[in-house]
Amino acid sequence: MGMVNTHNDQRYIKSNTVSMPHELMHTLGATDKYDLSTGGPMFPDGYAEPDKTPLHPQRFAEIMGGHIPVNESSSQMPGSLAQTVVGKTTAEEINWDN
Repeated sequence: MGMVNTHNDQRYIKSNTVSMPHELMHTLGATDKYDLSTGGPMFPDGYAEPDKTPLHPQRFAEIMGGHIPVNESSSQMPGSLAQTVVGKTTAEEINWDN
């Protein structure tokens, strides 16, 4: 059982569509892949494309990383669930065979 706090405001619909699946993934065994002190995704598991060259900017957010890395020190919320992926480590944690 879990609880998700979302915002009941039209301005937050897009962020809710990302945060709700993120929280659901916890119930399946996925761990957070972002730095609690900065909120930014941790490299490499919090990156959707950790092998991309150049590394930044990323095009997607890893669902448990929560944000799209723009450069080494900043990131942005994905605009929709379509801008997220399930990374290798998260897939392994939830026993999801790709």
